[in-house]
Amino acid sequence: MTSTYTSIPFILASVLLCTMISPAKSHGEKPMVFAHYMPWFRAEKEADGFITWDHWQWFGKGPKHDPDDIDEDGRRDIASVFYPLIGPYDGRDPDVLEYHFLTAKLAGIDGFIADWYGPGNYSDEVFAAMVRTAEHYGMKVAICLEEKSFFPAYSKATSREEVMAVAANQIRHVLNTHAGSPAYLRRNGDPVFFMFNNHENGALGSHILTHEEIKAVLDGIEEEDVLLVRGYLDMHYAGIARGGYLWCDSPSGRENFYKHVPEAREKGVEYIVGVANPGFDDSGVWGWGGSPRITDRRGTK
Repeated sequence: MTSTYTSIPFILASVLLCTMISPAKSHGEKPMVFAHYMPWFRAEKEADGFITWDHWQWFGKGPKHDPDDIDEDGRRDIASVFYPLIGPYDGRDPDVLEYHFLTAKLAGIDGFIADWYGPGNYSDEVFAAMVRTAEHYGMKVAICLEEKSFFPAYSKATSREEVMAVAANQIRHVLNTHAGSPAYLRRNGDPVFFMFNNHENGALGSHILTHEEIKAVLDGIEEEDVLLVRGYLDMHYAGIARGGYLWCDSPSGRENFYKHVPEAREKGVEYIVGVANPGFDDSGVWGWGGSPRITDRRGTK
């Protein structure tokens, strides 16, 4: 995802609110509200007393941040504009997850959409714990696939066909490991998968699956019909991706997204996911090495 270190005050690991709006035929149904959740924060204490950090530090372009450095107020120098009330935490800590889920529930949020990098890694461990926590508190969770994780250097794929196989295997892992839980988000019985679009190029060409490739991946999933919610509204993917969501964007970007909703509906996009991101600020990681993006909080508006 493009930013992680911003936080809505009451949910320390979130960056945006998503409203999953039902199709027009279900207009009377209450929309569901989700917070995007980053399950990659790690602060693991080792036997020698040192802490293994992940995503709390930043050594790229812009100001450096090292959580091993502590200021005179006792705060660690983390790559975040906002400092968690509980301090830098480890995403697998059940007490942390309880805190996040209960705080979200009290704020009227139905669940979390978790950024995820495939089976067997840290984000998968955290998501498994999130599923258990969501079950306990009657909330919902869903996976947000990272399209870039299908491609090298994140995967060992050496061809477009192998990239598609990686994507299919990731979806099957979620179906077989997580989506059987009553806490996993479904719409009309179908498991929901968000996907964050990639924008890079490499030896295999564009690191973006074409609409034909995504259709082939989804058609090859025999276990269940997957409801894919792809970033933004590209009409080439309409009907294949049955939903589209808006990421944190400029006012003109938002206007362009919502302007295309009627056309998307006509072409088979069933679910539209809007966004609210007051206070979004990724200057802690210097816009991931680009330039910081900051959204005014606009008071209580």
